[in-house]
Amino acid sequence: MIRVITDAILDMAGCISATGSAAWWEGGIVKADTAWMRSAAGELDATASAIKRHLATADEGLTKLRSAAQGWTFLESLGQLEERWEELNSLLRDELEQAAENIRFNASKHDGNENWITETWHDLWN
Repeated sequence: MIRVITDAILDMAGCISATGSAAWWEGGIVKADTAWMRSAAGELDATASAIKRHLATADEGLTKLRSAAQGWTFLESLGQLEERWEELNSLLRDELEQAAENIRFNASKHDGNENWITETWHDLWN
């Protein structure tokens, strides 16, 4: 029963993916899959890079629009539109990059804790 509830919680939290899961049960203990966590962080970095590439496409579109619509009054607001787009793009990238950094930090901390526990256990009994 506990496993069913935990699986449901992990699924709702987005921890289950087609490539694996961030956590799984092993002997009644939930263990973190740090390789999956690092892979997810890499995917966030790739998404942030893809979002940044949209800036060049937006600049090209604005250039074409300015040259095609000379004399139109809406051109005066294109500077604001461009500024807002760049701010939104930056915000999205910052959030994705921070999330990736947090995931990597947590994976490293988990690995460090696991290593400490293993070493301590070994030192106690050997």
